[in-house]
Amino acid sequence: MEQKKNETATFNDDWLWHTIIFRLCKELNYIPEQIYDLVLTSCLDWMSFFKDRDEYEQKLADQQKGITRY
Repeated sequence: MEQKKNETATFNDDWLWHTIIFRLCKELNYIPEQIYDLVLTSCLDWMSFFKDRDEYEQKLADQQKGITRY
């Protein structure tokens, strides 16, 4: 049996679209039907905003802890 070392956990890419819908519902306090009614570019804009916001918040948290990895 072959041993696998240093593997990180990954989520199956088959669920990527569901992950996006779930995130938009959670962040915008919408139900899936409301997300489906949005224009695709609006969804992409929101996802970009959430990604940038999360990265900014992580940098602030790291800065407060004295972690410098950027």
